[in-house]
Amino acid sequence: IDRSKFREFIGLRNFTTWKSLRIGGFWSAKDFREVLETRGFHVDDKANAMLDKINFKSTPGNKVELVRQSLPDLNLKEGATFADIYAAGKKIGLMGCPEEVGPVLRFKYSNQPEGEKITVVREPTSGEQEWFEVEHVDRHLWLGRAQGWIDYYGGNRLFVFVRR
Repeated sequence: IDRSKFREFIGLRNFTTWKSLRIGGFWSAKDFREVLETRGFHVDDKANAMLDKINFKSTPGNKVELVRQSLPDLNLKEGATFADIYAAGKKIGLMGCPEEVGPVLRFKYSNQPEGEKITVVREPTSGEQEWFEVEHVDRHLWLGRAQGWIDYYGGNRLFVFVRR
């Protein structure tokens, strides 16, 4: 049976890969932070703290295929929470990203258009929800952090998931 027809049959969408990334292989958060900063990327304090929580050696050389979605793409109206966004992506056949995707995407997406902000969706964890954000603001490329219990998304924000 054709995989795309099967996905359609069970209610899952077929997605075009937006970007493919290899994750893993960095030695530590410190090493990764140095690579970002020496290449001119900016890391805010909260994202910097998130970097320290990542085990970069956990998935050496894994390839992930990313799909970029807006709230309307996810069938969500204005004003969605982290939980809404994650559940909507899962319902249509997408997965949350491994924790390394945010920093690696920041590094690889150097031609990001000015004003664009992308939130990297991760599977919910117990406790406070944190997602990386990759943005281009005031001619600077940033790795930032979104905090799940207070953020409520609307507008033209974009979200990145992993293709199944």
